[in-house]
Amino acid sequence: MDSVLEDRQLILREDSVSEGGCAEQLLSISRNTVEEYFVAPPGNIPLPQREERASLLKNSEFGPGTTGPQPD
Repeated sequence: MDSVLEDRQLILREDSVSEGGCAEQLLSISRNTVEEYFVAPPGNIPLPQREERASLLKNSEFGPGTTGPQPD
């Protein structure tokens, strides 16, 4: 890996938690949640609905009944 700082000594500091324990509060103000996670807005790219996804994937290598590419 290349870095512009590879010829310098990097100083690490101790990691200390100064706040936290507010998961319930954060989830209560989130617009969308799934189980115990908040869901980020999808951005500016509209995602296809479930039915559209099924038809798009039907003839692809990722369609139903396939496992798709396997990770190394």
